[in-house]
Amino acid sequence: MCSDVMLLSNTLVYQNQLHCANEQVARATLKTEITGNITGFIRRVLRPATKVVFLNTSHFGEKSFETETKSSFSNNLEAKIVKLLCETLTKSGVEEGDIGILTPYNGQLDLLGRTFIT
Repeated sequence: MCSDVMLLSNTLVYQNQLHCANEQVARATLKTEITGNITGFIRRVLRPATKVVFLNTSHFGEKSFETETKSSFSNNLEAKIVKLLCETLTKSGVEEGDIGILTPYNGQLDLLGRTFIT
C-alpha cells in the first residue's frame, strides 16, 4: 500500500509495524484522468495527489448519522458516497481490483457489500 494509506493504518491500528513493500509502492498514485461531468467534492477527492481522505457529511443532517446494529455501526449515506466514488473511478478506467475501501466497522462492511451488489 502507498505510504499515506500505510501511515493511517499504522497510526490507528498497527503501532507502526507496517512497512511499504518498496519505494514504487510507497509513492504509488492514481494513474488515470477522472473523466465525465464531475463536480465539487468528487473532483477534489479523486485528485491523483489525494491518497487518503475523510469527508465531513454532517451538513446532510440526520442522513449523516450512523445506525447501530447488533454489535457495530453502519451509515447509508457514507456507503452511497463510496459507491459513487468507486463508480466514477471505474468509469474513468480504474480496475475494480485496484480500488481499496477501508472501514473499521463490520456493520459498514456488510452494508457496503450489499450496496455494491445492487
